[in-house]
Amino acid sequence: LLLGSAALMLTPPRENTKDTPAVTVTKPADEPAAEPAAPPTLWSVLRLGRVQRLCVITFLFGTGGWVGVVHVVRLGMERCGWSEAEASEALLVLLAVGSCTCRIPVAWLADRCGRKIVWASVCAVHAALNFMAASTADFASDESFIRIFAFCIGGLLGAMNSTLATVPTELELPRPLARICVPVIITPMGIGMLTGPWVAGAIRQSAGRYSEAFVFAGASLAAASGLMLLSLGAQRALPKESALARVIRI
Repeated sequence: LLLGSAALMLTPPRENTKDTPAVTVTKPADEPAAEPAAPPTLWSVLRLGRVQRLCVITFLFGTGGWVGVVHVVRLGMERCGWSEAEASEALLVLLAVGSCTCRIPVAWLADRCGRKIVWASVCAVHAALNFMAASTADFASDESFIRIFAFCIGGLLGAMNSTLATVPTELELPRPLARICVPVIITPMGIGMLTGPWVAGAIRQSAGRYSEAFVFAGASLAAASGLMLLSLGAQRALPKESALARVIRI
């Protein structure tokens, strides 16, 4: 039910063409019929600069976003002195509850404020939480903070995953290309999910504590947020296509 509601709110808005005059193109009788346009391919999507930039963003997000989820149990054991069973019982449920409760509110915001700007803002909050977890101050070792951290990263990560799948609707691509774009941008995120927690674990093993590992995670998320904002600014600077030209192209 939660996923279905989120999908309904994240559907792309319909284009308003009520006030656009119909355009009829009359071809001479002796003119040969135009060849049908070739269907979009994976390569045609990968060649687009805006898609390439989005792939870099999703890779950075996957690299930093899953560090907290994978290592939160060990973090609780290290900071709070819990056993593995106690940390798992205290934190894994909070991860799941956060993931369930934050998707719909963030989806609602994304529909009203724009998917890119909301995703970048949530990513910046996620980065700030990781930097807080990296702190050596007393609050970072408090049980209440560790519980809040687990709930928040579960919620933010779930909301960002749901919103990210709809970001291609704001790339101003034809619909066939936008559909192919979704698996293209998710693949680098999966690569980041594999490498990020492993790198963070190696940093933890080398440093003997989690502070440096969460600095790495926070820096990755901050870079992803910054690049998304830059991408949004560059897209807004481009000249907009008129409604009439869009109808003729479609």
